[in-house]
Amino acid sequence: MKNIFIPLVMLLFTASISNAQIIYATGTYTGNGTSLNVIDVGFQPNVVLVKSASTQDGWCATSTMSAGKAKSLNGNAALQSGILSSINTTGFTVASNTQSNSFGTVYHFVCFAAGARLKVGTYTGNEGSTKSVINLGFKPEMVWVLGDAGNSGDFALLGMQSNSETGVRFSNGQFVGLLGINSYDTDGFTVGSFYNTTGQTYHFVAFDEDGINFKQATYTGTSVDNTNIASVGFTPELLLVENPANLGGPFLKTTNTTSENSLPFAISGLTSGLIKSFINNGFQLGSSFAINFNPIVYSYAAFTGGSLLPVQFLGFDVQQIDASNASISWSTASEINASYFSVLKSTDGIDFNEIGSMGANGNSNEINNYNFVDDDLPQNGDVYYQLKEFDFDGSFQKTNVVVLHLSAGEKEDKLFPVPTNDLLTLTFLSDKEEVLQYKIVDDLGKTVMLDSIPTVKGENVKTISVLRLLDGVYYLQLSNSKEIISSAKFVVH
Repeated sequence: MKNIFIPLVMLLFTASISNAQIIYATGTYTGNGTSLNVIDVGFQPNVVLVKSASTQDGWCATSTMSAGKAKSLNGNAALQSGILSSINTTGFTVASNTQSNSFGTVYHFVCFAAGARLKVGTYTGNEGSTKSVINLGFKPEMVWVLGDAGNSGDFALLGMQSNSETGVRFSNGQFVGLLGINSYDTDGFTVGSFYNTTGQTYHFVAFDEDGINFKQATYTGTSVDNTNIASVGFTPELLLVENPANLGGPFLKTTNTTSENSLPFAISGLTSGLIKSFINNGFQLGSSFAINFNPIVYSYAAFTGGSLLPVQFLGFDVQQIDASNASISWSTASEINASYFSVLKSTDGIDFNEIGSMGANGNSNEINNYNFVDDDLPQNGDVYYQLKEFDFDGSFQKTNVVVLHLSAGEKEDKLFPVPTNDLLTLTFLSDKEEVLQYKIVDDLGKTVMLDSIPTVKGENVKTISVLRLLDGVYYLQLSNSKEIISSAKFVVH
């Protein structure tokens, strides 16, 4: 089976693009007790979460709440004034309340920006036993619910999909079961009756897991001090842990909560011996029953890379102009401390060289469009392009690879991009409708993935997630009921 190609561009965005990741920033500030305290995080947050290092209760504000309002994370109080002054274009400003600005007290904060994988919004209760919140564009793995009013059951709720109780109160970890988060759905979530009072406004924050920037999963307690949970897939910079058994918590740790400390959201200040440290591929636990009791299954939400995403991409495209020239264009929705873009090119999809650069706009909240012309196209074959964005401090991020097919003759079935760390796309032609099978094997011949592909007559495209594969060389084999039709090598990196 052969595949006939004409010149085209296939574009794949993965989580290496900033608008596919959850953008966040963590930090601390010290209260002055009287005047306002301005915190600059470099972007306009849609969610602000703050907890003091002392015994003041934590609080949360979202961009959907009335200006200057915030929700205490302890008790069932309504939204309050006097904690937050405002959310600004580059951060937030606190008022003089002791929860946010007590003289000499250190406060830890987390700010999130809304995007493709994080949604903020509201819904209105109708007194039903359940209520569905839809049109998020993804199935969330974590949801926070914050009510406007102060009803008897209206405690700020932290829900994780893997928790057997589906959600717990921020204040003390007390579970409310299906009366809180009833289910996590394909395009949203469903709340139970505790969070569905007639006419009341509820604010929510919903998170979509990508396994690269955000992962939500479980671990089983051991009751052993210095237990390492080394299955996250990255070194966290921000971690939330909760349990389903009323054992206290939930708890927060960021790179700013040092010396084996972490933070409960109410009543207590910095506490040692809970989440002790971040380690390669995970985190280390103390022996406290609230965080590590055998055989309780705990849920966690881990984040990394949020504050290293200065550019939000809207698009990246390559079009052939003529036999010698190609137009490379991209757009950004926002830029933070962005210095310049490096345009990279490859003829094998593995080794890339810079063919030019273009200055960025530094700091911008407006849409910016860029264009670069490659005037040295080969006669035929495939050409691969990638962008590398550099900050003023020298740090950088890369987009995924775009491939431009230049030849118009017969080709074998095609895999791209290569290398990849997220999505792999197989294109091929079929002369009839049938069910084929693809198998991915590693370089030792071990099968690591197996699935079927129902085909149509003509061109077929199959996108395969390789997020769970380790870095290395693999082979994809396409076969029918009788024989292997084709085999192609690819690299995960």
